[in-house]
Amino acid sequence: MPKENISQLDSREDALEAGRPGGNDEVLFSWQTQEFQKYNFVGSQLTFLIVAGIALLIYGLITANYLFVVIIIMVAVVVYIFDTKEPATIDVHITKEGVVIGDKVLTYEGDLKSFWILYNPPEVKTLNFDRQQLIFPNINLQLESENPLKIREVLLRYLPEDMEKEEHLSEKAARKLGI
Repeated sequence: MPKENISQLDSREDALEAGRPGGNDEVLFSWQTQEFQKYNFVGSQLTFLIVAGIALLIYGLITANYLFVVIIIMVAVVVYIFDTKEPATIDVHITKEGVVIGDKVLTYEGDLKSFWILYNPPEVKTLNFDRQQLIFPNINLQLESENPLKIREVLLRYLPEDMEKEEHLSEKAARKLGI
């Protein structure tokens, strides 16, 4: 993570508390989005997941692979939590200094490397950022009903666009499975 001056962090937090994204920074584009995309399981999907989970648990117990059993239980708990949790609505602001996502300020110079937009409605409408971090290097934001061309036009002034990026296989699989 890039080193930041503590006074910069304080001014960012003060700016956010005062309701000004990024301080005196001009907001160039703004919208609200969901914290994560919620999928509602239909009966057949839920039945399949339960049967597959039980079958995998039985297999793990029969083969005495207890680590596998623990992993299956953890995955089931995570799926259950995300299925029952309602996503929070967060504000996204694109400013001259960076991007404000909820209460997190990401600067173009210190935090973000590039962006790309995946747009194949109605299934995929995301704005993605490549961060200068090893842990959680990508941020995906749902565009909802926003115009991706306008957002792209604004971001091109500050960040390079990565035209080579595509949707990850894991994201495609999760979307198709509804998890």
